Amino acid sequence: MTEQCERSRYDRALCGRVVMKVYDFMEKALSKEVELEYHENYGQEVLSNFRKARQAWLNYREAYCRFGASTVLGGSIAGDIYRSCIVGFDIKRITNDLLRRPWSMCGEDC
Repeated sequence: MTEQCERSRYDRALCGRVVMKVYDFMEKALSKEVELEYHENYGQEVLSNFRKARQAWLNYREAYCRFGASTVLGGSIAGDIYRSCIVGFDIKRITNDLLRRPWSMCGEDC
């Protein structure tokens, strides 16, 4: 984060929310692109499976990050922990899942 984001708890929270929204937007946009590709190239069954997997991932991300933040519930850092967790999950999803082809997930075993 920039120096501005480190000045106060308010600035840090504001920057954290902006960063979280940026990565959330990127994940949604890339997911839509992947959906379009799957629909055009593989059909409805693959598209449906992708949507189910994405929803399961979103549910897991939310539950896991809420759990992490709940360990300091009432503390001023709970929001920072939650936002950081969401961003971490989104970065991993973007780089590991959405920017790779589905058959590359099985590595050399395919």
